[in-house]
Amino acid sequence: KPSTQQAELAGLRLAQCYLSADRIDAAKSGFGSLLKDFPDGYYTADAEYGLGRCLAKEKKYDDALAHLTRVIELDEGRTAASAHIEIGNVYWAKQDFESASKAYLRVAVLHHDPELTPLALFKAAQCFEKMNRPAEATKFYQELIKDYPDSSHAAEAKKKIEGT
Repeated sequence: KPSTQQAELAGLRLAQCYLSADRIDAAKSGFGSLLKDFPDGYYTADAEYGLGRCLAKEKKYDDALAHLTRVIELDEGRTAASAHIEIGNVYWAKQDFESASKAYLRVAVLHHDPELTPLALFKAAQCFEKMNRPAEATKFYQELIKDYPDSSHAAEAKKKIEGT
């Protein structure tokens, strides 16, 4: 008989598969069931993150932000870093580039994740471009190139700085 944690993980993986397949209703149901059945479970932050992503895909931005913010309250690791990125994406979709930039920069300041931080710096710089603040955009592109020269986003940042 599987342990409670194994059952919770199986439910999480199934819901994540539904999300990956863009079966949003099934994913939402799966993540929602996990949160109901395992309110203080080992994978609660992951379920909140998944549900937040589902709601963002449905353009239910305020609900998405509530779940993604809960992730940050529950987790300090990669799931929280991913939640900050998703929060930034929600604000970007809402055309709130100031809030988006702050969410993205939290990844760089709080997490130093070798994959997510270059993405976050790139997206923050794009926010500053949207806000017509080119000096700040350039600053974050340069930070990205200096700190993560081998990342896929560094080449893009160089093109942005060169204006090509």
